[in-house]
Amino acid sequence: MVAGHNRIRDNHHSLGAPVHPMGRVALPHRSNLYGRVLLHGGMGVPGSLALGMESGEVLSLIPKRRWIMAVAQAELGDYLTEIRNTVCSRCVERPRGGPPCAPLGKNCGVEMHLPQLISSVRQVHSNLLEPYLEHNRNTICEQCSFLHSAICPCPMDYLSCLVVEAVEAVDERRAAESTQTAAEERQPGGLQEMTQAYRDGSGTWTGCDWPTQFGKTGLDLQGCQAADARIMADENRGTVAGEDWAAAATWLMQVEKHAHQAESRAAAAIAAAAAGQWREALQFAEQAWALEFGTGRAIWHSFPLAWQKLRQAAEGAYLAHKE
Repeated sequence: MVAGHNRIRDNHHSLGAPVHPMGRVALPHRSNLYGRVLLHGGMGVPGSLALGMESGEVLSLIPKRRWIMAVAQAELGDYLTEIRNTVCSRCVERPRGGPPCAPLGKNCGVEMHLPQLISSVRQVHSNLLEPYLEHNRNTICEQCSFLHSAICPCPMDYLSCLVVEAVEAVDERRAAESTQTAAEERQPGGLQEMTQAYRDGSGTWTGCDWPTQFGKTGLDLQGCQAADARIMADENRGTVAGEDWAAAATWLMQVEKHAHQAESRAAAAIAAAAAGQWREALQFAEQAWALEFGTGRAIWHSFPLAWQKLRQAAEGAYLAHKE
């Protein structure tokens, strides 16, 4: 890994660091990135993250060969969760109710370029911060449509060190999990692990079970069903709240549909594994996990999630039997 455990904990440096010619903070060492950063506002959550009217229907239509791509996108959730917890919480420019910040009028480079940012961090190996900053500027900032605009510099620069630590923390956890999984994969079987993961996840997700701020009135739809939202829409017909409840009913129906489809595909994964069809079992498990992630639940709901462990168990069983 890039640096040891004693990095970026120097609380005696302010944010008044030298400014790069492009308008970004240029710091000589990763341990000097940030000083005492004030926290403000509450960690808000969006009402319809990742699941719009179109995406709610698209997932069930994606061919099997494209589920791998969907799952690859889903894995970004690990990084996003880590960044939300350790980076966004320290951002002095975060608007009240964010993240995400773009819907609130604040364009953030971290949100806009998360996949590229993760890739950029992985391509640099240094105890200094400047190589990371320069690499980000060359590969990300130069392609950003907001470069040299009124909102540039964005928080991505002065939070770079925290972003690096967040990405590396996820990579370290994954490396440890991969080592453990590899040892488990060498053991015969795999059906037992998949069955246990299915039992753990079955029935735990049936709809929106995470807090939201939906629509203009900021509806909290946690625990609310589509049928309940339709009743509220009728009772508030002709008002802004009524419009929000009507839209919420449609969104909740999509979430509930995804939950039902995911449960069905998880059961299909177990049936395929029991028949020795490990590739099909993995595909069904990946579909269940992608459906869950597609609603935003994987980002905003606390762990454990419903079908992440099943996908991991199915992958281990498939690789073990492939050998």
